[in-house]
Amino acid sequence: PEIASSNLPAGVAEPQNVKPSGGESSPYLRSFRLAINNDSVSPNNIIAYVGDILTLTFESVDKTYDFVQPDFGLRWQVAAGGSKTFQFQTSNPGKFIFYCPSCGGPGKGPVGYVTAVAR
Repeated sequence: PEIASSNLPAGVAEPQNVKPSGGESSPYLRSFRLAINNDSVSPNNIIAYVGDILTLTFESVDKTYDFVQPDFGLRWQVAAGGSKTFQFQTSNPGKFIFYCPSCGGPGKGPVGYVTAVAR
């Protein structure tokens, strides 16, 4: 989460905005933009600290996509040429998948990950 943008590995999202939500030990608010095109998400990896509050904006270029994130119980749709923004808080460390089941699931359609690491 605190890697300089010039040192980010390929496919790892750089936050558009990072700011504390309160005091020094409070979770951070992190905003990310992700593009969906040709059955792929770019960037496809988001890294944050456990407890951070994430705002994700998905933008579809070519068609409508349906996404699920089973661990957090999230479902959303992004219309062709449109965007969808939502917010959630990471609660446990781990790597959590999101994917488009209507595109064929994780093995065929767009897929990405939210990785929450301990502070």
